[in-house]
Amino acid sequence: MSELDLPMKSGTRRGRLSAGLLGVSWMVEHVHVVQVSEIIAFMYVLSWYFLRRDREIEAGVVLGLACTFKLFPGVLVLFLLLSKRYKGFVAACSSYLPIAVVMTARYGIGSWRLFSQQQAPMVQYWAGDVRNSSIVGVVAHPLKPTCEYQTVRTSFPVQRIRELPHSAPPAVLWGALAAVVLLAILWWVSRHDAKRRATIDGPFALF
Repeated sequence: MSELDLPMKSGTRRGRLSAGLLGVSWMVEHVHVVQVSEIIAFMYVLSWYFLRRDREIEAGVVLGLACTFKLFPGVLVLFLLLSKRYKGFVAACSSYLPIAVVMTARYGIGSWRLFSQQQAPMVQYWAGDVRNSSIVGVVAHPLKPTCEYQTVRTSFPVQRIRELPHSAPPAVLWGALAAVVLLAILWWVSRHDAKRRATIDGPFALF
C-alpha cells in the first residue's frame, strides 16, 4: 500500500461513519427539525479549549457566536461573567450583538415579539413530551399522565400550532424554577475552581 492510498482509505472510512451517523433515527429527526445543537456543542468544545489555554477572548467570541444560533449558550456567557473573565464576557457580547443588530434591522423589532408568541405554544408542547429530557421535562413529566403521548404530523400547519397538546403552564414554571435553583447551586459548589484555569474543567462541564 502506498502512502497516497492511506488518506483516501481513511477518508472512505470517515465517509462511511458520517453516512451511518446521518442514517440513525435521532439524527434524522434533528435534521428534519433543523436542529443545530451539534454545532453549538462543537462551539462549547472550542470555548473550553481556549479557556484551558487562558485565551478567554477567543472563548468568549465562540460562545457569542453560539448564542446567535440559540440563546441557551448564554448560560456559559454568564459563567464567564461570574468567574470574572470580563474580557471573555465582553468578547461574547461583542460577537453576538452585531449579528443581532443586523438581523433586527432587517426583520424589525417586532420579529422578537413574534418569535416569543410563536415559541410559547411549542415550549408548552415539548415541555411534557416523553422525548424531552431537559430539567424542565424531568419536572413536567410527573405532572401529566404517564402514558400520554401524542405525535404531530410533519405537515402540521404553523397557523394551527396553538392546537398542539400542551403541558400546564405551572409544569413549565416549576421546571424553569428548578433550573435556576440548580444553576445557583452549581455555581456555589464550583465557584472557587471556576476561577482557576487548572480546575476549570468541572465547573465548565457542570454549566
